[in-house]
Amino acid sequence: MVGQGQTAIAWWLMLACLLPALLWGQRSQFLSVKIFVWVAFISQAVTMPLFYFNQEAYGFHSHRHFGFTGLESLHVFVRLGVFLLIFLIVVAFLERVIKLPLSIASIKSRPAMQVKVNQKTSLLSTTLILFIIMIMTPLNDWMFQMGIGITGVQPPKLPYHMSGILHYLVKWIVPALLAVLYFRTNQRSLILIVILGFYSMYLGLSTSSRSAVLAILFIPIVLSLVHRRWLLFTIALMLCLISIGLTSASRAFVHLASEGVTSADTSLGILGVFIEAMGIFEWTELWRVLPSVVGRMTSFEGLFFASQVDPSSFGGGFAVWLKTLHWGLVDLGHEAVHLEVVGYVPPVGFYNATADLYAYVFWGGNGSIVYYLVFALSAALFLMLQEQAVGKVASRYGFIGMPITGLVFLLSIFYIVAVGSPMFVGLFFVILIFSRLPKIVRI
Repeated sequence: MVGQGQTAIAWWLMLACLLPALLWGQRSQFLSVKIFVWVAFISQAVTMPLFYFNQEAYGFHSHRHFGFTGLESLHVFVRLGVFLLIFLIVVAFLERVIKLPLSIASIKSRPAMQVKVNQKTSLLSTTLILFIIMIMTPLNDWMFQMGIGITGVQPPKLPYHMSGILHYLVKWIVPALLAVLYFRTNQRSLILIVILGFYSMYLGLSTSSRSAVLAILFIPIVLSLVHRRWLLFTIALMLCLISIGLTSASRAFVHLASEGVTSADTSLGILGVFIEAMGIFEWTELWRVLPSVVGRMTSFEGLFFASQVDPSSFGGGFAVWLKTLHWGLVDLGHEAVHLEVVGYVPPVGFYNATADLYAYVFWGGNGSIVYYLVFALSAALFLMLQEQAVGKVASRYGFIGMPITGLVFLLSIFYIVAVGSPMFVGLFFVILIFSRLPKIVRI
């Protein structure tokens, strides 16, 4: 009861600190601004109670003591609430000069709609999805046996940068292609959902990557929810949670750590790893998977750690801000960051210090509150210019409705969880340049 009481206190403090920004953010014409604020709120609403309820699992008292009283959460929520308000003030000024095309702005006033797809197009798209999965399954197995694309493991060096190409192919390009094709189906097939669910499990086991699982099933889950197809939504969500849980369990049989370096043991094969993972997977803990997925974006524990960081330990607030612009601009130091944030250094290939945008803001802001304004300005410019560019392209080529809204949603999430990533920074400039070009082809 004591734990529940302290959790309730923390919950009300969270509402008091974040609700003003949440309400103000709803007035913005930019979907990405709303997402930015909502992700901050939802992540804390989901991960904070779990953090308080599992006090015995907290193993960092010697490095960052936390007494699990409700008032201790105020240290995190005040900082997050203040930053969000500063962010929205910046947005309010920028909205005077950065405008959305009417075609995409009007989407927000319409009910979510499904793109009408004829039966022939749906059948062709479904066939292509099945064909791609048939091709990728043996490739995923071969990559696993070769140790290519396994999270946290240095891949073998292949000619022509094939290891890197294959990594991006299976984790990003193929899931994106499957998502586009799924948009072009009738989105009503239970069998297709099950097939995608089992492939996501196979991909997760072969790469030890929970994000790979989510990349396959995210679009089917969102679309079934939006269109209120509750059976499809329930099955897709359950398959996603099970796949993520098994992927997490499988790491115990794949990853080998020695002298600070992680290698992969693939002798069991994917089927063998699946059987072993099933043996240790706790089905009663399935409810914890969803908070862990949300925590992959940002979490209460991660922001608590971030609120204690001394940025001078790895270059100062300015260096942290440069890191959010592009990872290549500055190297904060793998060892320095982990020693300061979590108090230990994980094996090479793993990054155990929360490094979402909100955490970076806390890191920089610990040196000077002025950095809250600096981070707010760069975040607002990036999100608003990106959405404006997407809107211009959509308007030029006649794209409306759920696909464009979904793209803005995904790009906004990517910015939060992988801020400064060369791939997403490059994608941002590609979209920005493409939006400035005249119409090239008729789609």
